[in-house]
Amino acid sequence: MVLNYGTSGFRCDSEKLINYSEKIGEALINLMDKSKNIKGFLSIIITASHNPEHDNGIKVINNKGKMINSIQSKYLEYYINSKNKKIFIKNKLKIIIGRDTRKSGEKIFNLIIKGIKNVSNCNIIHAGYVTTPIMHYLAKNHNNINNQKDIQKFIDKYSYQIIHTSIKNTPYVDCSGGVASKILEKINNNFKVICKSEENILNHNCGSDYLMTHKKLPDILNNKNNIYGCSLDGDADRSVFWMKNKNKLFILDGDYQLVLWSLFLKKKNI
Repeated sequence: MVLNYGTSGFRCDSEKLINYSEKIGEALINLMDKSKNIKGFLSIIITASHNPEHDNGIKVINNKGKMINSIQSKYLEYYINSKNKKIFIKNKLKIIIGRDTRKSGEKIFNLIIKGIKNVSNCNIIHAGYVTTPIMHYLAKNHNNINNQKDIQKFIDKYSYQIIHTSIKNTPYVDCSGGVASKILEKINNNFKVICKSEENILNHNCGSDYLMTHKKLPDILNNKNNIYGCSLDGDADRSVFWMKNKNKLFILDGDYQLVLWSLFLKKKNI
Protein backbone atom coordinates (compact mmCIF):
# COMPACT_ATOMS: atom_id res chain seq x y z
CA MET A 1 0.00 0.00 0.00
CA VAL A 2 1.41 3.38 -1.08
CA LEU A 3 1.21 6.51 1.10
CA ASN A 4 0.97 9.82 -0.78
CA TYR A 5 1.79 13.37 0.31
CA GLY A 6 -0.99 15.77 -0.70
CA THR A 7 -1.80 19.42 -0.05
CA SER A 8 -2.54 18.46 3.57
CA GLY A 9 0.58 16.34 3.97
CA PHE A 10 0.38 12.62 4.70
CA ARG A 11 -3.24 12.05 5.75
CA CYS A 12 -5.15 8.80 6.15
CA ASP A 13 -6.54 6.37 8.73
CA SER A 14 -4.29 6.58 11.80
CA GLU A 15 -3.51 2.84 11.85
CA LYS A 16 -2.06 3.07 8.36
CA LEU A 17 -0.08 6.18 9.22
CA ILE A 18 1.35 4.52 12.34
CA ASN A 19 2.90 1.84 10.13
CA TYR A 20 4.82 4.51 8.19
CA SER A 21 5.67 6.92 11.01
CA GLU A 22 9.14 5.63 11.94
CA LYS A 23 10.21 5.66 8.30
CA ILE A 24 8.80 9.17 7.88
CA GLY A 25 11.16 10.27 10.66
CA GLU A 26 14.10 8.81 8.74
CA ALA A 27 12.87 10.40 5.50
CA LEU A 28 12.71 13.85 7.08
CA ILE A 29 16.36 13.64 8.13
CA ASN A 30 17.45 12.54 4.66
CA LEU A 31 15.43 15.35 3.09
CA MET A 32 17.08 17.96 5.33
CA ASP A 33 20.50 16.53 4.48
CA LYS A 34 19.89 16.64 0.72
CA SER A 35 17.94 19.89 0.31
CA LYS A 36 20.02 23.06 0.52
CA ASN A 37 16.87 25.23 0.54
CA ILE A 38 15.67 23.75 3.82
CA LYS A 39 18.95 24.68 5.55
CA GLY A 40 18.92 21.92 8.14
CA PHE A 41 15.50 22.66 9.63
CA LEU A 42 11.96 21.32 9.37
CA SER A 43 8.84 21.61 11.49
CA ILE A 44 6.22 18.87 11.81
CA ILE A 45 2.60 19.06 12.94
CA ILE A 46 0.71 15.80 13.51
CA THR A 47 -2.92 16.51 12.63
CA ALA A 48 -5.73 15.61 10.24
CA SER A 49 -7.49 18.96 10.63
CA HIS A 50 -11.26 18.60 10.04
CA ASN A 51 -11.09 14.83 9.42
CA PRO A 52 -12.72 12.37 11.87
CA GLU A 53 -10.99 11.31 15.09
CA HIS A 54 -9.78 7.97 13.67
CA ASP A 55 -7.75 9.73 10.95
CA ASN A 56 -4.43 11.46 11.40
CA GLY A 57 -1.81 13.21 9.30
CA ILE A 58 1.66 14.71 9.16
CA LYS A 59 2.27 18.16 7.71
CA VAL A 60 5.85 19.29 7.08
CA ILE A 61 6.74 22.99 7.27
CA ASN A 62 9.99 24.48 5.98
CA ASN A 63 12.45 26.99 7.42
CA LYS A 64 10.38 29.93 6.13
CA GLY A 65 7.20 28.80 7.87
CA LYS A 66 5.63 27.51 4.65
CA MET A 67 4.63 24.07 3.41
CA ILE A 68 7.38 22.11 1.68
CA ASN A 69 7.35 22.23 -2.13
CA SER A 70 6.27 19.49 -4.54
CA ILE A 71 9.82 18.25 -5.24
CA GLN A 72 10.49 17.85 -1.51
CA SER A 73 7.16 16.10 -0.89
CA LYS A 74 7.81 13.72 -3.80
CA TYR A 75 11.15 12.84 -2.23
CA LEU A 76 9.41 11.95 1.06
CA GLU A 77 6.92 9.81 -0.86
CA TYR A 78 9.71 8.00 -2.70
CA TYR A 79 11.69 7.35 0.48
CA ILE A 80 8.90 5.93 2.61
CA ASN A 81 7.44 3.79 -0.18
CA SER A 82 10.73 2.10 -1.10
CA LYS A 83 13.49 0.13 0.62
CA ASN A 84 16.40 2.25 1.83
CA LYS A 85 19.68 1.53 3.51
CA LYS A 86 19.90 3.47 6.78
CA ILE A 87 22.79 5.95 6.69
CA PHE A 88 23.62 7.96 9.81
CA ILE A 89 23.63 11.70 9.03
CA LYS A 90 26.19 13.72 10.97
CA ASN A 91 25.18 17.20 9.81
CA LYS A 92 23.75 19.62 12.38
CA LEU A 93 19.96 19.48 12.05
CA LYS A 94 16.92 20.75 13.97
CA ILE A 95 13.26 19.72 14.02
CA ILE A 96 10.30 21.20 15.91
CA ILE A 97 7.46 18.71 16.33
CA GLY A 98 3.97 19.17 17.77
CA ARG A 99 0.51 17.64 17.48
CA ASP A 100 -3.22 18.05 17.92
CA THR A 101 -5.34 16.15 20.46
CA ARG A 102 -6.05 12.92 18.54
CA LYS A 103 -5.46 9.78 20.59
CA SER A 104 -3.24 8.32 17.87
CA GLY A 105 -1.01 11.40 17.91
CA GLU A 106 1.22 10.28 20.79
CA LYS A 107 2.14 6.97 19.14
CA ILE A 108 2.84 8.65 15.79
CA PHE A 109 4.85 11.35 17.59
CA ASN A 110 7.03 8.76 19.35
CA LEU A 111 7.58 6.69 16.20
CA ILE A 112 8.65 9.74 14.18
CA ILE A 113 11.17 10.61 16.90
CA LYS A 114 12.42 7.02 16.88
CA GLY A 115 12.95 7.24 13.12
CA ILE A 116 14.80 10.54 13.48
CA LYS A 117 17.12 9.05 16.10
CA ASN A 118 17.76 5.98 13.92
CA VAL A 119 19.72 8.12 11.47
CA SER A 120 20.85 11.30 13.27
CA ASN A 121 21.63 13.23 16.44
CA CYS A 122 19.11 15.88 15.36
CA ASN A 123 18.06 18.53 17.89
CA ILE A 124 14.40 17.57 18.44
CA ILE A 125 12.30 20.28 20.07
CA HIS A 126 8.94 19.15 21.46
CA ALA A 127 6.21 21.76 20.96
CA GLY A 128 3.51 19.64 22.65
CA TYR A 129 -0.10 20.51 21.81
CA VAL A 130 -0.11 23.29 19.21
CA THR A 131 -2.36 24.61 16.48
CA THR A 132 -1.16 24.54 12.89
CA PRO A 133 -0.96 28.38 12.67
CA ILE A 134 1.23 28.46 15.78
CA MET A 135 3.48 25.79 14.27
CA HIS A 136 3.93 27.90 11.12
CA TYR A 137 4.76 30.86 13.37
CA LEU A 138 7.34 28.82 15.29
CA ALA A 139 8.90 27.49 12.09
CA LYS A 140 9.31 30.99 10.69
CA ASN A 141 11.08 32.02 13.90
CA HIS A 142 13.09 28.82 14.34
CA ASN A 143 16.44 30.60 14.48
CA ASN A 144 15.43 31.93 17.91
CA ILE A 145 14.14 28.58 19.19
CA ASN A 146 16.54 26.01 20.60
CA ASN A 147 14.53 24.30 23.35
CA GLN A 148 11.05 23.89 24.82
CA LYS A 149 11.38 27.01 26.98
CA ASP A 150 11.88 29.10 23.84
CA ILE A 151 8.70 27.55 22.40
CA GLN A 152 6.74 28.67 25.46
CA LYS A 153 8.11 32.21 25.18
CA PHE A 154 6.82 32.52 21.62
CA ILE A 155 3.42 31.07 22.54
CA ASP A 156 3.19 33.45 25.51
CA LYS A 157 3.98 36.37 23.19
CA TYR A 158 1.29 35.18 20.76
CA SER A 159 -1.17 34.81 23.64
CA TYR A 160 -0.40 38.29 24.99
CA GLN A 161 -1.45 39.83 21.68
CA ILE A 162 -4.80 38.02 21.85
CA ILE A 163 -5.47 38.87 25.50
CA HIS A 164 -4.97 42.58 24.85
CA THR A 165 -7.35 42.72 21.89
CA SER A 166 -10.40 44.78 22.81
CA ILE A 167 -13.61 42.76 22.34
CA LYS A 168 -17.16 43.88 23.11
CA ASN A 169 -19.76 41.29 24.15
CA THR A 170 -17.79 38.13 24.81
CA PRO A 171 -17.84 35.88 21.71
CA TYR A 172 -18.11 32.09 21.67
CA VAL A 173 -15.27 30.05 20.18
CA ASP A 174 -16.26 26.57 19.00
CA CYS A 175 -13.00 24.60 19.17
CA SER A 176 -14.34 21.53 17.34
CA GLY A 177 -13.20 19.26 20.16
CA GLY A 178 -9.67 20.02 18.98
CA VAL A 179 -6.35 21.48 20.00
CA ALA A 180 -7.45 25.14 20.00
CA SER A 181 -9.07 24.68 23.40
CA LYS A 182 -5.68 23.70 24.84
CA ILE A 183 -4.40 27.14 23.82
CA LEU A 184 -7.49 29.30 24.36
CA GLU A 185 -8.44 27.90 27.77
CA LYS A 186 -5.21 29.45 29.07
CA ILE A 187 -6.14 32.89 27.74
CA ASN A 188 -9.95 32.85 27.70
CA ASN A 189 -10.50 36.20 29.41
CA ASN A 190 -12.04 37.44 26.17
CA PHE A 191 -13.69 34.24 24.93
CA LYS A 192 -16.32 31.71 25.91
CA VAL A 193 -14.53 28.53 24.85
CA ILE A 194 -16.89 25.67 23.95
CA CYS A 195 -16.46 22.21 22.42
CA LYS A 196 -13.20 21.61 24.25
CA SER A 197 -11.06 18.57 23.53
CA GLU A 198 -12.01 17.01 26.88
CA GLU A 199 -15.74 17.41 26.25
CA ASN A 200 -16.34 16.59 22.57
CA ILE A 201 -15.44 13.94 20.04
CA LEU A 202 -13.13 15.68 17.59
CA ASN A 203 -15.04 17.31 14.70
CA HIS A 204 -18.30 15.58 15.71
CA ASN A 205 -21.35 17.89 15.52
CA CYS A 206 -19.14 20.93 16.05
CA GLY A 207 -16.45 22.96 14.33
CA SER A 208 -16.16 24.91 11.08
CA ASP A 209 -16.79 21.96 8.76
CA TYR A 210 -19.98 21.02 10.65
CA LEU A 211 -21.16 24.64 10.57
CA MET A 212 -20.64 25.00 6.82
CA THR A 213 -22.04 21.57 5.91
CA HIS A 214 -25.15 21.55 8.12
CA LYS A 215 -25.64 25.30 8.68
CA LYS A 216 -25.97 24.58 12.40
CA LEU A 217 -24.20 25.55 15.60
CA PRO A 218 -23.22 22.96 18.24
CA ASP A 219 -26.13 21.77 20.39
CA ILE A 220 -24.77 23.63 23.42
CA LEU A 221 -25.81 26.90 21.71
CA ASN A 222 -29.31 25.79 20.65
CA ASN A 223 -31.11 27.72 23.40
CA LYS A 224 -28.96 30.84 23.18
CA ASN A 225 -29.80 33.92 21.15
CA ASN A 226 -28.23 37.26 20.24
CA ILE A 227 -24.75 35.73 20.27
CA TYR A 228 -21.77 35.72 17.94
CA GLY A 229 -18.45 33.95 17.58
CA CYS A 230 -16.44 31.66 15.37
CA SER A 231 -15.99 27.96 14.72
CA LEU A 232 -12.56 26.42 14.18
CA ASP A 233 -11.51 23.08 12.74
CA GLY A 234 -9.48 20.41 14.55
CA ASP A 235 -6.09 22.10 14.17
CA ALA A 236 -7.41 25.69 14.15
CA ASP A 237 -6.17 26.67 10.69
CA ARG A 238 -9.70 27.41 9.50
CA SER A 239 -12.14 29.79 11.15
CA VAL A 240 -15.69 30.67 10.17
CA PHE A 241 -17.46 33.56 11.86
CA TRP A 242 -21.17 33.60 12.64
CA MET A 243 -23.96 35.51 14.36
CA LYS A 244 -27.26 34.28 15.78
CA ASN A 245 -29.98 36.90 16.17
CA LYS A 246 -33.74 36.34 16.59
CA ASN A 247 -33.09 32.59 16.23
CA LYS A 248 -31.60 33.09 12.76
CA LEU A 249 -28.06 32.00 12.01
CA PHE A 250 -25.94 34.21 9.75
CA ILE A 251 -22.61 32.76 8.61
CA LEU A 252 -19.82 35.19 7.76
CA ASP A 253 -17.71 33.25 5.28
CA GLY A 254 -15.57 34.30 2.33
CA ASP A 255 -16.05 37.95 1.39
CA TYR A 256 -17.58 38.79 4.78
CA GLN A 257 -14.43 37.61 6.55
CA LEU A 258 -12.22 39.67 4.24
CA VAL A 259 -14.22 42.75 5.23
CA LEU A 260 -13.89 41.91 8.94
CA TRP A 261 -10.13 41.41 8.67
CA SER A 262 -9.74 44.61 6.64
CA LEU A 263 -11.59 46.61 9.28
CA PHE A 264 -9.48 45.01 12.03
CA LEU A 265 -6.20 45.80 10.25
CA LYS A 266 -7.36 49.37 9.56
CA LYS A 267 -8.20 49.83 13.25
CA LYS A 268 -4.75 48.54 14.22
CA ASN A 269 -3.06 50.75 11.57
CA ILE A 270 -1.38 47.67 10.08
